[in-house]
Amino acid sequence: MKILAVNCGSSSLKFQMYEMPEEEVLISGNFERIGIENSFYSYKLNGEKIKKEAELKNHAEAVKILVQELLDNNIVESLDEIKGIGHRVVQGADKFDKSVLVNDEVIKNYFSQGFTPETIVTKLAGNNPMFKNLIEMQKKGDTKGVEQFARNFYKERGKNFDEEYAKVRNMFK
Repeated sequence: MKILAVNCGSSSLKFQMYEMPEEEVLISGNFERIGIENSFYSYKLNGEKIKKEAELKNHAEAVKILVQELLDNNIVESLDEIKGIGHRVVQGADKFDKSVLVNDEVIKNYFSQGFTPETIVTKLAGNNPMFKNLIEMQKKGDTKGVEQFARNFYKERGKNFDEEYAKVRNMFK
């Protein structure tokens, strides 16, 4: 089972892809100077370190390149092989002192700290361009795109979208 660990900073994206349960690192690397001149990325694969220059205007560009490198280097044949993505979140306050799955309790903790729904998504996703794209789609009124993403997201987790959506809506009442 392949798991991708990601740590997004303001101008960087670090990653490692693991084969689980062996905890074998398949590829690791980082994207540096995102949104800044002279950006580049490097990765380590089979003991060899490869460095490439690339114009990284934003984190979305970095993720596109990361996905392409995973495919080109035969780490995955399809993104469906990635069964989980872990991301570091720093505002767990004193409630979360170890890794947790994002659930209602985690989201409610953010609300209790005064975060807006958009900020919560951004904090939980870091600079995750997939979630940022969802926010942009929502702002543009692309409700079909947002709904399709959400339906796929819950289906992959064996959950009923309509039930989960009702829970989220109730949080905003």
